[in-house]
Amino acid sequence: MRSKKIGVAMDIALFFFMLLIIGTVLFVAGNPENYFLNVIYLLITFLLVIITYFTNIVTGLIFNMLFIFGQLIYLLYAYLYQDSFTYWSILWLVLPSLYSVTIYFVTVAIRNLEIANLNLKKEKVFNSLDADTQLRTLNLFDDDFRALKQLPARYDLPLSMLIIRVRHWDSMKSMLSADQAREIVKLVTTILEEPHTQESFKYIIDHNTPTWGVVCFSKSSDVKTLRAQVKEQFGETVRQHVELSTLNLELVTGVTSYDESEMQTSTDFLADGIRELQYDV
Repeated sequence: MRSKKIGVAMDIALFFFMLLIIGTVLFVAGNPENYFLNVIYLLITFLLVIITYFTNIVTGLIFNMLFIFGQLIYLLYAYLYQDSFTYWSILWLVLPSLYSVTIYFVTVAIRNLEIANLNLKKEKVFNSLDADTQLRTLNLFDDDFRALKQLPARYDLPLSMLIIRVRHWDSMKSMLSADQAREIVKLVTTILEEPHTQESFKYIIDHNTPTWGVVCFSKSSDVKTLRAQVKEQFGETVRQHVELSTLNLELVTGVTSYDESEMQTSTDFLADGIRELQYDV
């Protein structure tokens, strides 16, 4: 609704700006005897419009006042020493300010529209996050992969992924209470939000068999170091946890690196990471 109002305001401002341009063209064309002076005033007016656009309305109006002051001096000189005065010159006292104010409203409308679109995109991403963990979902992983896979070749960057699961989850979940299961998911998610994983994209891939994915621009050796840190922190936290310390909890992980020739889709990339889980014994 707000975007619609901003769009209407911008349309009105643009329409008024076009009316000013048409009126100015007709005015200049209707005064051929003052054509040269009109062109000079017109160029100065558009210079003032550019100043207003790239600064702000206050700066634009200050320069407009200086221009008006210069015009008044010229009009006074022409009237006193050349005995010439035409009513068309009064219009140029008003036109530059009208242009500046109009372009200011156009600029404000454009910026507000950009902000509204940015907020809409943020809201869309937020709504796409997983409700329980606030991590990115599998759908976002598919969208991100289309952009991320272009970067390794373009900028010579390594692209790797760490897949994380809880070992023996399928056989263990029947012995877990709902609160314990939620606590384990929360625990792993919290660890992934630690500073050592900030430069990465974090996903919750599956809830039935809790599966997390961490995608980062790092070599597989660096991701293996990250894997060791996550496992160590998970083990320490579980041992200190009141509800989980009695359980034999351990993470199983897989590390894969993006290969353009073998991984055409996000599914290929993800499947390779999950396949690597079997080698973590």
